[in-house]
Amino acid sequence: MSIHFVIDACCECVVTRMSGEVSGADVQRYLRELRAHPDFDAEFPRIVDMRRITQMPTAAEMRMVAQTAPAMETGSARRALIADRDYPYGLLRMFEIIAGIHSTTTEYRAFRDPASAAEWLGLDPSVTDSLQEPGPDVPPA
Repeated sequence: MSIHFVIDACCECVVTRMSGEVSGADVQRYLRELRAHPDFDAEFPRIVDMRRITQMPTAAEMRMVAQTAPAMETGSARRALIADRDYPYGLLRMFEIIAGIHSTTTEYRAFRDPASAAEWLGLDPSVTDSLQEPGPDVPPA
């Protein structure tokens, strides 16, 4: 499991890239670590690129994270979740719906590509330049 994030104070956003096998517990740990980071700002929009994940959290884990993540969030920023394969994208759509029910301030939306995510977040497309190519470790669709 690998979850890396960069808090970009200049662009006022957080860019996260997940790869390998990622569990629901890994996602919960990532959210705690992000919130504890000294540069974290809850109002920053967030891009979460999940195209390099080889094993997603289970549907039950995704439901649990979707139910609890909004309680861990503060602020009213948007969260763009990226997956380009059908199954992960479907799980993110489920997450989007469930998290939306549990949050009155934070918006979550699933995307298939970084450019669309950046546009929805109102960010300069260059923010996602490092995300444009998913890399060779991505399993085929």
